[in-house]
Amino acid sequence: MHYFDSPTLLLMYHQHANLLLDMSWQPECDPEGEFIVKLIPCLEVFNPQTNRIDGEGNWEEVLEEFRTRDRLTLVEKIESLLEFSKRYKDPRILKSPGVIDEPSESLRLRLLEEGLTPSLFEAIVEKGNPIIQLMVIDHPDISPDMLKVMMEKAIKKGLRKKATDIFSSRRFRNKHGLD
Repeated sequence: MHYFDSPTLLLMYHQHANLLLDMSWQPECDPEGEFIVKLIPCLEVFNPQTNRIDGEGNWEEVLEEFRTRDRLTLVEKIESLLEFSKRYKDPRILKSPGVIDEPSESLRLRLLEEGLTPSLFEAIVEKGNPIIQLMVIDHPDISPDMLKVMMEKAIKKGLRKKATDIFSSRRFRNKHGLD
């Protein structure tokens, strides 16, 4: 047990899936402990010193956690996670790989926290990039009036068409009593 004197025994970056796999023994130095495997999503961060994109683990968001005392079960689980894990897509709004679009990202965070409020909608129409505008068009709480504004003022022609298609759809019109 004197070899188990560090919380992390194995830390692997799965580049294809953009995930970290962390294996530890807990409690540390306790022969009665167990192996704990955590799958952690990575956020892309641009490093201006190296001019590269680095992966930074988002340790607050554990995608999967597995516990066992059995070494063979542990190996099978790690192999399975490495082979079958789907790629983690960074939910933040980026203007280029690893570089956050601060204005639109702050609007996205407000949308998650507050929901689609009229003042937030107005800010998104005025300051938002196409990604946040698409999020609004697809938002379940978008009103017919908001959708009409997006039909006219969305940044891209494709977004204006999508807003028009949703507004014209039978499902949307029935939901809002427009027929």
